[in-house]
Amino acid sequence: MKVVALISGGKDSCYNMMQCVASGHEIVALANLRPANTDELDSYMYQTVGHQAIDLYSEAMDLPLYRHTIQGSSLAIGRDYSQTEGDEVEDLFQLLHLVKEKEAVEAVSVGAILSDYQRVRVENVCLRLGLTPLAYLWRRDQDSLLSDMISTGLHAILIKVAAFGLDPDKHLGKPLADMQPYLRQLSEKYGVHICGEGGEYETFTLDCPLFKKKIVIDAMETVIHSADAFAPVGYLRFTQMHVENKHAVSSPLLRDKTKQTHTARITTCCAHNSVVQCQSIVSLSITLDILVLICIILLSLLSCPYASPYQVGDCVFCAGQIALVPCTMELVRAGPRAQARMAFSHMRKVLGAVTSGLTLGHVLQAHCYVTKHRDVKTVLDVWDDLLRTADEEDLLSEHHGGRLLVAVVPALPRGAAVELHATAVRDNPAGDRTSCQLTSKVACMSIESHAVVSGDKQNATLSLSVFPTVPGPEAAGPQAAGALLEAVGATLGDALKKMTADGLVALCARLFYTHDHPLANQVAAGLGDCLRTSLDQSSPALALVPVLDLSDSRILHLSCWLSA
Repeated sequence: MKVVALISGGKDSCYNMMQCVASGHEIVALANLRPANTDELDSYMYQTVGHQAIDLYSEAMDLPLYRHTIQGSSLAIGRDYSQTEGDEVEDLFQLLHLVKEKEAVEAVSVGAILSDYQRVRVENVCLRLGLTPLAYLWRRDQDSLLSDMISTGLHAILIKVAAFGLDPDKHLGKPLADMQPYLRQLSEKYGVHICGEGGEYETFTLDCPLFKKKIVIDAMETVIHSADAFAPVGYLRFTQMHVENKHAVSSPLLRDKTKQTHTARITTCCAHNSVVQCQSIVSLSITLDILVLICIILLSLLSCPYASPYQVGDCVFCAGQIALVPCTMELVRAGPRAQARMAFSHMRKVLGAVTSGLTLGHVLQAHCYVTKHRDVKTVLDVWDDLLRTADEEDLLSEHHGGRLLVAVVPALPRGAAVELHATAVRDNPAGDRTSCQLTSKVACMSIESHAVVSGDKQNATLSLSVFPTVPGPEAAGPQAAGALLEAVGATLGDALKKMTADGLVALCARLFYTHDHPLANQVAAGLGDCLRTSLDQSSPALALVPVLDLSDSRILHLSCWLSA
């Protein structure tokens, strides 16, 4: 739909615009309500502080901007709203009526998160004008929402503070990204709304992925509205500002229908195939009677980028996710932690979009790729934190879900720092899944196997890891290779035979191994023949994936997918 975006300058209205574009809509105009002869209006509906810089939005986004001066006040302040002469809501009606006539818009982008007061009034105006309100942020978890805003490259500063713990002298003008940890502390200690939904603070957005140019504030002054000893209220008045070109950034074209149609395939994120750079050519051993399901999984390794996830029955094979900003398809300009949060969030949203109710807690097998060894712990911490935030930790415990393997590779698509690949099954992870774990030792190595069977007994994952128990050359001596290969083959073969007896068929497997470890290389070279000898026709298709390093000091890790 053709959309007019209601903008206040704040983070919420900007981020909701991004969500509109990601959903395939076209922003054709901007609209803003400004105060008359004052910096800030005492309004239940509108943010007016920072209005001096709103005109720059038109140039920054290369879109027409419609502005209307607020004439009314808050008269009808009840729970419901009906047309009331002299109320400030009628100013919104007049503004949107004008935009609809001029631009033929069909919908309105609204950055409301929590306020029923605002929602009811915007819906009333939209209903009267025959417009569709688009409020993608409505009732979202504020902590995760703020993280998503920051990770997507939205750059905003605090322009007003009005809460205990926020000081005009210290915090005004601070970037939102820098304030996030402190805002989280205030939320935990005092119940402050981390997104400022209680009026605790307001922001002004200087740049976001939709901007073709960024806004620069050259001069500003601090105005103390209330010098309360416990919760002083202050705001910034912009006195000089300009826009300037972005450097080395490919800005989006908001009217690019092709890009909008592409991003609309998944409402909030883009699927990205699991493509990594390995140390050597990956070899595949595939029998002629491989099921179609194997082909689907292998396509996620070998085909071109930007393919959607595949669903086969209750299984969803989700292509590799990197931290692309949905509305621009550009990699987010942020470090590994922010990229991990965004990639994992993409995965969660893709799963939910493919099958309603599917979450990270339903993941049965997960692989993550990073390009730096130091990022392994960061990725694991973000994964755990995301599960706790989403209340999925109990579902995806080591007993009910596949463990997250992190592999270090030389490079990832688009220069990304993190990529996640996952397979999920729609079942009851906490109640119905069964698991089995075995540990054995051979040749200065520890072998751990871990099997998890889905609740409907139709799918399973089997993983096998090898860890050195003795550091140094003796752990990789030539005399150990044969014994280790035999032990790995026997452990894997026994586990697969047992699962085959339960009606499951091993379809495909990936063997990740550290390319510079002699013992890992020898096991990788001989494992395929070993499995074919012991399992014959039931041997899974095996893909060898040489990597720089593996999490938890593994020298190799095998992940096998089974299905009934």
